[in-house]
Amino acid sequence: MTNIVIAEDNSVLTNLFREVLEGVDGLNVAATAADGNELLKILDEMMERNEEPDVIIMDPGLPGTNGFDILPELRTEHPLSRIIVISGDNRTSSRAIKEGADLFLLKPFGIDQLVHAVTGSPSGDMRKP
Repeated sequence: MTNIVIAEDNSVLTNLFREVLEGVDGLNVAATAADGNELLKILDEMMERNEEPDVIIMDPGLPGTNGFDILPELRTEHPLSRIIVISGDNRTSSRAIKEGADLFLLKPFGIDQLVHAVTGSPSGDMRKP
């Protein structure tokens, strides 16, 4: 099971991402956060339980702790986690990669792009019946 943490301040997008990703066999949204501080708290709690998210999906424009400020820390503390930065500002793509993201998705993006970014497989290959 691939465990995913989503950090996005837009609740509509968070719910859409959760619905889509949990509709794919083998994917589980373990937690969601609406701001950077909540994301750090969730990840700390997971580490205390000896859990590591497989994927962290994060909008760098989160309220509270800015996503770019915590990206290097996330990369260091969660070296095995795939970090996907999602943003509506294409100018942030190179900074996201430089700061430690594995992948950048420009909003708006297709649901199939999100699934492919998380799984590495086209979305149609893993859909639940």
